[in-house]
Amino acid sequence: MSIDPRALTLAEFLAWEERQSAKFEYRDGAIFAMAGATDDHGQIVANLIALIRPRLRNTGCRVYPQDMKVVTDFPGSRYPDIVVTCDERDAKDKLAKRHPKLIIEVLSQATAAVDADDKLDEYETIPELEEYVLVDSRKPSVRTYRRSGHKLETEPAAVAGSIELRSIGLTCSFEDIYEDVEFAPNKNVTNS
Repeated sequence: MSIDPRALTLAEFLAWEERQSAKFEYRDGAIFAMAGATDDHGQIVANLIALIRPRLRNTGCRVYPQDMKVVTDFPGSRYPDIVVTCDERDAKDKLAKRHPKLIIEVLSQATAAVDADDKLDEYETIPELEEYVLVDSRKPSVRTYRRSGHKLETEPAAVAGSIELRSIGLTCSFEDIYEDVEFAPNKNVTNS
């Protein structure tokens, strides 16, 4: 739900958000409050950070969890679950990243449609973005979008085995991604 019906420019939003005690996302003039996360969502993010961080040591790349803002030319400002950037320009900005090479979102019932549609459109405008990965928190399923020219092209969803994060040269098993996550019997679906 939009917080402020008055359309703001991206610059106005960024200035406004710095004065807020909570996090907000921005899409083409509208402001949206950030929702809280479930235990499973947080566990998946923690597992992925634990897998990614060792791979990035001594590479000049950095990984950020949910509190790092990504600003796009859409215009948009989002807080992805995981952001990886290797761009020197991002190292200079301590509040936002504009040139990530990998973004991962962990899907929930409330965020799945926005993550797969609106955010995909916004993130696609980042030329440096090589991969956009959607990890479902409700069932074992991972969908990867990879850069192909100006577009992010989808690959079939993986539901077992492992996934390859080509942008950082890392393969992650489903067992590691979903470690300590317990799916309800009716949520363990193998098709997307």
